[in-house]
Amino acid sequence: MSIDHRRRAVLGAAVGATLATTPAAAQSASSRTPPHPGSGVVGLRPNADEDQTATLQRALTGAAREQASIRLPPGRFRVSGLILPSGTRLLGAGIGATVLVHSGAEPLLAARGGEHITLHGMTLEADAAASRATRLVSLADVTGLDVSSIAVSRASGTAVRLERCGGRIERCTISDADIGLFSLDAMGLQVVGNVVDR
Repeated sequence: MSIDHRRRAVLGAAVGATLATTPAAAQSASSRTPPHPGSGVVGLRPNADEDQTATLQRALTGAAREQASIRLPPGRFRVSGLILPSGTRLLGAGIGATVLVHSGAEPLLAARGGEHITLHGMTLEADAAASRATRLVSLADVTGLDVSSIAVSRASGTAVRLERCGGRIERCTISDADIGLFSLDAMGLQVVGNVVDR
């Protein structure tokens, strides 16, 4: 993990003491099952000016209930306060291609409790005008977390806050945040091959 020297102590104190390894989390990236192809979201409009939280929330809730993936197309989508249900598999078209833009006071993505939440292949961009107390991503009591190939940028406060979570965060980039990644009371969490910058 490449870390700006000014951030090394903060990140180490917040994350280092809470990292643990479980046999399931120790699988190599190459041996893990690739994300399910998934399906699109009816009514979602790339690059539209209006907030699209309600449309995407309905799709996430329905897909999790059906144990299906959601695949987002390229484009920018203004959302806020998305609740990730247990079993969420949210897949983008790649970093810089699919961009979720924070548009409110609530965290962009949040979950409290649940299993097997997957986030892959997208950029999460904070609202520069958001309060410093706002967490861009806030996850608590999630087991089987699988976050990979995500870029998180411009969080004026905490970019990613985890509480009592387990799973794996890998090949992600967090930049331009006061606190990049904060983990409290981790339950078998691996943080591998990420870059924290500025």
